[in-house]
Amino acid sequence: MTNLNNRKSTYKDFLNDDKFIKWQVLQTEELNHFWDDYKIKKPEDEDALAKAVEVFRSVRFNNYILSDIQSEALLRNIRKDTVLRKHKIKRLQYYAASAACLLILITSSLFIYNKKHNINPIIETSIIGEAQDSKDIQFINASVSRALSEDVEIKLDESGKATILDKDGHSIDDISLLPKAINKIVVPYGKRSSIILADGTKVWLNSGTELEFPSTFEGKTRDISVRGEIYIDVAKNPKKPFYVHTSQFDVQVVGTKFNISAYDDEPVKSVVLVDGIVKVDVPGHKSLEMKPNDMIVLETGNIDKYHVNASEYISWKDGILNLKNASLADILNKIGKYYNIKFTNIGSLDLSETTCTGKFILDQNIDSVMTAISVLVPITYSRDENIIHINNIK
Repeated sequence: MTNLNNRKSTYKDFLNDDKFIKWQVLQTEELNHFWDDYKIKKPEDEDALAKAVEVFRSVRFNNYILSDIQSEALLRNIRKDTVLRKHKIKRLQYYAASAACLLILITSSLFIYNKKHNINPIIETSIIGEAQDSKDIQFINASVSRALSEDVEIKLDESGKATILDKDGHSIDDISLLPKAINKIVVPYGKRSSIILADGTKVWLNSGTELEFPSTFEGKTRDISVRGEIYIDVAKNPKKPFYVHTSQFDVQVVGTKFNISAYDDEPVKSVVLVDGIVKVDVPGHKSLEMKPNDMIVLETGNIDKYHVNASEYISWKDGILNLKNASLADILNKIGKYYNIKFTNIGSLDLSETTCTGKFILDQNIDSVMTAISVLVPITYSRDENIIHINNIK
């Protein structure tokens, strides 16, 4: 939108402008020069521009520094989402991104909060999530059990050797695995991990996930089992199909990318296909074939198929919480798993009626995340170690 014509701009015009948002978030020398020049060429917009900067910064709580990867991801999202915004967004309440919990939204960096009217408050006290004891990532096989204290990647080779890599790709340890053994990774709440299997397939494991896999793939098929949530990029091998097994369904693929969410403690299970073709087998139902951007949802014995934007369902692997008309209850549930936090004392607020749309880049500091949420939706909170009390509506 960046306006160099004769029309006088308002502060909302700037808040809805992708170049302004990039300037406020990234603060590059090139963008600083651009906006200095803009103020010279359009002095009549200086007051509106100053107000837009004030509004944007009023909800930034810390000096959050983006990594190069996050900056590139932000730019991609802004370019893509601005096109949608110009056609769909008319009258919204605008908020800019905040601190360590930077919002990159369906409107680039604008936040939509909805509260339905005539809500009957919940009388009883409710609890969302259940915090686990603080645990390390567990890598378990027949010969050794290893506790890994940080988010790591495990890489298997065809000989059955497992190399443990840190975040920077440096080798921490090597483990020799029995060739035909079944191994397990247990990722507790508050942690994430990834593994490259012996055939080159890469699996990202979300918080609270268990993955069972062989040291090497023998026989005519490649089989793994999961409880929790994974994103998987399957190495192509038409002669040896790949199967992902869960407690309620199986997914058959040859080579593709997709997301599975199959937590035992959640009633809704889902598969979202990013690329390729997969077939989902559910006992008692016909096999369902999926194409890219298809989503299959299983709940209480029912199966539904939707067409979605698959990228919105895999952002967790990059540390982004994607929200699309999500209830506050669902948001807190996801945050609880991500940080291993329990939420209590929510009896005065019907969380299912409070909805939000946007994307959070999640930081290690849970207090920054909760501060951002408490500004953007009408709640206050207090924290006691890994328990957060939702106190009241503002």
